[in-house]
Formats: sequence, structure tokens, C-alpha cells
Amino acid sequence: EYVDRMPDGQKEIYFLAGETVEAVKNSPLLGFFREKGYEVLLLTDVVDAWVTQRLTDYDGKKLKAIDRGDIDTGSEEEKEEREKKKEEAGEEFKELIEYVQQKLKDEVKEVHMSDRLTDSVCCLVADESGMDANMERIMRAMHQDVPASSQRILELHPAHQVLGKMQALFAGGLASEKLSDYVELIYNQALLTEGSAPRNPLRFSQLVSDLMVVAD
Repeated sequence: EYVDRMPDGQKEIYFLAGETVEAVKNSPLLGFFREKGYEVLLLTDVVDAWVTQRLTDYDGKKLKAIDRGDIDTGSEEEKEEREKKKEEAGEEFKELIEYVQQKLKDEVKEVHMSDRLTDSVCCLVADESGMDANMERIMRAMHQDVPASSQRILELHPAHQVLGKMQALFAGGLASEKLSDYVELIYNQALLTEGSAPRNPLRFSQLVSDLMVVAD
């Protein structure tokens, strides 16, 4: 039924795995696919994590996790345009990206611009061979060690107002304490939106409270 409903131009069967339907329905990763009119399968059974490692295609269509690797959608011209914009944003925010990468060197594998975000400032994705958030949670629940190589990639939305604010702070000086707080906040925000807990809930709560006071 999914394949029958696929619009022209869609090449893969997209899915997102998580603990509950409500959690995956609210993923910031879905915005891009809603705009494109592409359906995404929401997989919430624990066994899905293993099934999708073996069931890799159906009816000649590859199954693709939307929180893993690059997303190949649209015509060649569209893909080239998206890649061009992504490269331009990467150059514009190059020094800020390096700063964020340094601040989060123990938490993420790398930091780069995103072409899959529509509303959120950031998200965490696995590389093509890495472990996604859902599998990591399952492994931890089974008291299994999660390898350091499972660190995910932090993607940033170049057109988001928060990133513009961070760029302005960065231009004001590398030692900005506020900028460091912003980096910590967006990383924990990315953890929350993927269904993971902040590394330090108390610290995260304090930063949010401080931000609310300033905003007021």
C-alpha cells in the first residue's frame, strides 16, 4: 500500500523508529517529508530495530531510515540545488561550526549544516553505518555497552533564527559564555527531540530558566 501511494520522484521507502508513535510523530525530521508529500513509516516495536537491518528493500525500493545518512530525494537538479545551498551555508558558518564541534567533541561525531530541517534549529542523525538513537536506547535497556563510535552527527538549520543569534554572538568573541550556553542548549534540545534524555537534566533546566528570565 505504501509503494502504491508513492508519488512520482520518490525512490525509497522512508521510516523512522522510536519508542512510541507520539514520540516519532513529533520528530523534527518529519517536516521535510511532509513538505515533499512523502509518507514515513513509524516503527515502534522493539523488533523493528532488527527487522530493518535484514529487510533492506521491498519491490525494488530500498528501505531508508530518515535519521541515518543523507537523504536522496527529488530530481538531480533539485539535489544539486540542495547540495549547493548546504555547501554555501557550511562556508558561511564555517568558524561557528568548528566552535560548536570543539565544544561538543566528546558528545558528537561531527557538526554540519542540514538540508532536512524545516522548523527546528538542530537534530541528531546517525551516519550510514552508525547506531541510531532508538537502537542505542534498546542496547542500554539490555545493559549492553554502546560503543563510542556510535556518536551521532549534529545537524544545524542554517536559516533558523537561533543559529543567526549564535553567529552574532560568535562574531562578538570566542569567549562568550552565552554562546557556550547556547551550544549546550541546542545539543540537549536535539537529544530531547530524538527521544533521549539530556546528559545533565539539572544543568539543562537551569539554562532554560536563565533564558526565560532574560526573555522576560
